[in-house]
Amino acid sequence: MPSNTIKYPKGCKPVSAGIKNTELLKRLKVLSEMLKGEATNEEADAPNRYKDLMLHLTDSQFLSNKNGDVQLLLACCIADLFRIFAPNSPLENQSLLKNVLLFLTTVIGNVPDKESSTHQFYLYLLENILVVETMQLALELGDDAHVILRQLIKQFFNNINKQNADEHVQRMLMAVCSKLIQGVDQISNIVLDAIFFFLVQPQKINNHEAYLMARDLIRTNQTTLEPYVALLLKRGLETGILDECELISPKKLYDLICELHKFAPELISSVLPILVNQMHNEDINVRREAVRMFGNLFGDQNSHMAEDEPEVWSEYMKRFADVNEEIRRICTRNAEDILVFHPELRGQVTDAVISRCQDLDESVRLEVLTMVQGLARRKFEALSERLLTYVIDRIRDKKVKVRHAVIRGLSHLHRTIFSNDELTNLERSSVSNIFSAIMNHYYQPISEDRLLIEKIFVSNLIPYKLDEGKRMRILVNIFLNMNNYGVKALEQILMKQSFQRRLLRNLVKLIEQSVEPQKGKTIDDVIRGIVECSSEPAKFSLLFRQFMTHLTNDKQILLSLKYITEKEYTCQKVESAILEILQRLRDHKVSVECLDAVRSLFECCSPLQFDGTAVSVLLDIVITLIKDSSGINQSSHYYKLIKLLKIVANAYPHCFVNESTFESLVELIEIENFSETENLLGLVIAISTEIRQHELLAEDMIEKYVKYCEYISLNGTPRAAKYAVRCISRLLNIEQARTKLGIIFQDSLSHISASNPQCCTALKALGSCVEVDAAQFCNELLEILKTKIMDLLLDRSSDNTIFSQDNNADNCCDEIYVEIKKHCLKFVANFLVSVAQFSECDVEPVAKNLLKLYSTLLETKGDIFEKPCSRAHMAEFRILAGSSMLKLATKPRYAKFVTADDLVMLSALGYDEEFEMRHRFFGKLNKHLMALQLHVEYLGLFALVSLYDDVDFQNKMRVLVDANITKRRKYMERSKMKNFAPYYQPEYCLAYAIYILAKLPSFESIKCEPELRRLTESIWFLLGIFSARKEPGSLEFIYNIFQTVKNSTDSKLESCSREELQQKNEKIWALCDIGMLLMSYRVKILMKDIQFKPLLSKRFFLNMGKANTKVYLPASFVKEMKTYKANTKHQKTDTTKAATKSFVRHSLTNNSKHSTRVSSVLKVGSKRAVSKKRSNRNRKAKVNDFPISNETDEIVIKHPKLVSEEGKPQQASSPLKTLVREREKMEKPVTLKSLNNESKPGTSEANPSNKDGQHIRGSLEDCDYSPIRPVYVETAVTRQLPFTSSTPIVATKRRRTIVTDGENNDVVHKDQNDTKVVTTKKLRKVGEGNGDKCGNTKKLSSAQSLKRLDEKARAEIVPDTSSIATRLRSRQAAISFPVQRPDVESSNKKK
Repeated sequence: MPSNTIKYPKGCKPVSAGIKNTELLKRLKVLSEMLKGEATNEEADAPNRYKDLMLHLTDSQFLSNKNGDVQLLLACCIADLFRIFAPNSPLENQSLLKNVLLFLTTVIGNVPDKESSTHQFYLYLLENILVVETMQLALELGDDAHVILRQLIKQFFNNINKQNADEHVQRMLMAVCSKLIQGVDQISNIVLDAIFFFLVQPQKINNHEAYLMARDLIRTNQTTLEPYVALLLKRGLETGILDECELISPKKLYDLICELHKFAPELISSVLPILVNQMHNEDINVRREAVRMFGNLFGDQNSHMAEDEPEVWSEYMKRFADVNEEIRRICTRNAEDILVFHPELRGQVTDAVISRCQDLDESVRLEVLTMVQGLARRKFEALSERLLTYVIDRIRDKKVKVRHAVIRGLSHLHRTIFSNDELTNLERSSVSNIFSAIMNHYYQPISEDRLLIEKIFVSNLIPYKLDEGKRMRILVNIFLNMNNYGVKALEQILMKQSFQRRLLRNLVKLIEQSVEPQKGKTIDDVIRGIVECSSEPAKFSLLFRQFMTHLTNDKQILLSLKYITEKEYTCQKVESAILEILQRLRDHKVSVECLDAVRSLFECCSPLQFDGTAVSVLLDIVITLIKDSSGINQSSHYYKLIKLLKIVANAYPHCFVNESTFESLVELIEIENFSETENLLGLVIAISTEIRQHELLAEDMIEKYVKYCEYISLNGTPRAAKYAVRCISRLLNIEQARTKLGIIFQDSLSHISASNPQCCTALKALGSCVEVDAAQFCNELLEILKTKIMDLLLDRSSDNTIFSQDNNADNCCDEIYVEIKKHCLKFVANFLVSVAQFSECDVEPVAKNLLKLYSTLLETKGDIFEKPCSRAHMAEFRILAGSSMLKLATKPRYAKFVTADDLVMLSALGYDEEFEMRHRFFGKLNKHLMALQLHVEYLGLFALVSLYDDVDFQNKMRVLVDANITKRRKYMERSKMKNFAPYYQPEYCLAYAIYILAKLPSFESIKCEPELRRLTESIWFLLGIFSARKEPGSLEFIYNIFQTVKNSTDSKLESCSREELQQKNEKIWALCDIGMLLMSYRVKILMKDIQFKPLLSKRFFLNMGKANTKVYLPASFVKEMKTYKANTKHQKTDTTKAATKSFVRHSLTNNSKHSTRVSSVLKVGSKRAVSKKRSNRNRKAKVNDFPISNETDEIVIKHPKLVSEEGKPQQASSPLKTLVREREKMEKPVTLKSLNNESKPGTSEANPSNKDGQHIRGSLEDCDYSPIRPVYVETAVTRQLPFTSSTPIVATKRRRTIVTDGENNDVVHKDQNDTKVVTTKKLRKVGEGNGDKCGNTKKLSSAQSLKRLDEKARAEIVPDTSSIATRLRSRQAAISFPVQRPDVESSNKKK
């Protein structure tokens, strides 16, 4: 249309598409202003006025202009023209009308900022459209109205944001959209698609204003939209398709339902049955999405769905136990919101989550931990203590990943709770058991877990980043609630920190020293000590060597490390020094693994928690708590607080050396009614070395403590007197200490009287005096012991009056009488232990007499004194006697006086009628065994543990025995200890266990089957531990021990008659039969043939010189043992593993590094001289025919079988021999011919004797119990036929080949250490003619043996493997020997 024919309002210039936008804006602005004042056509009575202008402005050339300001002014003009034509439409063309309305929706959607100059024009436009109801014209377009509405919603919601959001604008737009929604005949899915698009992620987060408007739009028009929404949702749930929806995908359907439920739950009520059914759908994906959606619905803050729909809630709770682990994980994750927002549901949800704490899937268990952490952060009061307890139990989870995640998560939770000042002490106390649980787990023998606990102890449990006041308060509060195991773990962690720092300090000193010949070796020793503290020593060794390279070359790293390890430091500067070291290592471009290893080392050992300031604060807190404490638990309160100070002092003694600390220590002893003198003096003793180095600073403190100790040594408790004497000796120099101790000694002597109430204190003080200075007091005290002390102990004194306020008319002993006796017993034992190294003091007669007294006490069960004592008192006397006997046995000077009868008498404490005495005895025994102060026969006492049915105690003892075995394995690795294997090698404990068990009073006859069953479990208690360890050569050696013991007689029965000797020996032999039966029917390992001879002490056993082939067990009992195996053939029969699954499993895993390494795998080399005479090599023994002849070369038997010590099969006389018919048939035990054979043991070549009739094999030399040179005996090693298979032996039917004929063969063995061993093997043909040809054994001296070893040996180290399958891989030439043994060499001597 020509522009000159168009009518414009007055004052308006023509508008054309050809002019520039600047001019166009001016003209449109004028036109808009003029149109605002124009009246409507109805009012002007001009129906078609400005129609041409309308057609002109709606031309595509104008509508397609891209300039936003032009579009806005143009829209204002068009909107005014619509107002002028209202209520009629100026556009009759439907297509043009649609384009114009779409143009208006576009302009409306582009909301300008509030500060924009066009904002007023936009407001006018929006008000105009709303008032005139311009958008209602879309209703004339039919289905295209939905397009207009969709575009309007989409454009507006897309462009609304925080900058342009205006409530007035939003209300007007909402009104425009609502009128259009309510005006259309039906709501199309494309409209719902546009609305729903802004309700779900990511639009909900990216444009929250649009989400709110979409929500409000639905709320406003809920009635209109409800049927269409229900139809769309139902269709989507049933088919998985959303018709005509382009913006929202079916994957968002469940999220959409959740959002609709939040503000309009009525919209989804019609689809709830479908959703509930989907929770039972077989399709995991459908079920998962439905469960996730319901979790969100129930967890919504404003949701009341659980109350409104209880059936749905019940169905949802069942999903916590869904078969799919991901669904269970989703339920657990969503439980957090429910617990936070819905207190009324916490009970049910907590129970459901607790059930997931023990879920079979580790990811579900980890999800529980994550949920608990989040819950504690969001709303701590919603976290149930019961739920927290179950999560804490996961610290012992079988999966490493779960354990470590729980330890980290709980420690972080602990730090969060205790660092939050807003929480009360009551709330903090609810999580205090986290600390105790983690500390208790430190005792599990899992090195990775221990290392992790050491790290989080510094970072989370006692957070080093907190200031000293908070840090120490957390430590004190937690320590007061810890159990004894946690206290010990804390002490161990701090001591390990101190130990590692000391090693690093020594390393720095060595590096700084000038070059010395031994410097390199010394540094290697220090590095070895550091490396052994790691969970992976081999790997850490390589990484630490890299660090050593930079440590020696970079002076700044060395200086930083020196500062960390020195005594003058602050925690803040230590952290800076660590960061500097790590940064310089990064600059040197070390590997990430090396950097992590060094960081881990510093995290575990750096003094980040304790310095001088922190310890001063700790002392102030402790003193304040002690002064403020009152009530029933005051004594316990005192004890724990001083115990904490003592633990810190043992690890950080240098931190106590400052003036304020000394003043606080003095203040402690000045507190009235202070009851923890012993621990306080122990604390002073721990820091005494540092105090002596700062005498001038501590002069006043030393003076006051010495006076205090003098008073305590005479008037305090006996234990306090002991510490007081020690404290004086440590605080003063030698001359001053001797003067003070001399005064205490003389004063104490005057109190040695039964009528003196301080008699016990005096005895303890005297014992402590000789302990700290044996040279000064030894001789004088020995005379006093022989007279005054022994008179007091044995009631030989003329003055038998006991100090007591009450006279006992019935002449029964009172507490003071008992205490004096107890302290006398302790005093004598401690005196002998103290002077054991002081040879000038002749105490051997006293030691002998005292051992007799102890034996008498044990024999009479503690009832040897003049006055009758109560049962509890006699039990105390018994345990004192046993403990004292163990103390004396730890000293080589007295150990030779402990006879086999004394050991048997001592064993009575192992089955004492008082369980507390048994527990205390085994605790004392383990203490000395772990210190390697007692020899292996004492380890056999642990067999007595199983005599009482106490499963928990047995499990604990198994752990201790296993630790003892590992300790001795490591000790025996030293090459110099090989000659002393019979004293330390743990397998020997089975021999002495049998000896002790045979002496049990309840073991009256070998025909008593109930007692035999009882003793069977005692033997299995020890044997099962060795079986579970699966160390190569161990079980084979134990089998030989049983054989050797059976071929021996009790050394203490030489003076008995023949009948009595036979009867008592039969008990030992019967127990040996039990041991061999157990190895046959319970041990799940294929044993190899070795013929290394055990060496038993002649204090217990004497070799008979002949093979004992008789079975001393009742036939019914042997059959019962076989039946046991038959009944458990397909079951787990290792009772040790079953009973100690949670105690020993990881210990065995950890110990594999030592236990497998210390066993030698000896392989026969290619130089082996093999006899060519092999007859009937492939013959197999028949089931019912077990002949003894020189034609028998190969015997197919089960593991393990009785074989003669020279390698020949025994006459079918042992219950351990069983045969198999064929490889494919079932195993069947062989009928034992000798079960009913009552004949005497026959002779054999296994144990020859010399011309003098002295037994050579199977016994040690007569000795004084101190380590001796073992006897070198002739050994025979059986030759095995080649086994060509290289795969592990896994078949149920296992076969073993035994070759019994051949010439003398020299076998070169490969030993684990550098010592070279040549064993000469003498094999004889088995036949009747050989019965009188016993080989003579030549006994070699130690020097001769070493010389021959040096001349003959050619051996190499063969690496051991930790896998039992690997150890069984090669049968053709592998022979596993026991771990440590005497070097043996045999010589062949022809008659």
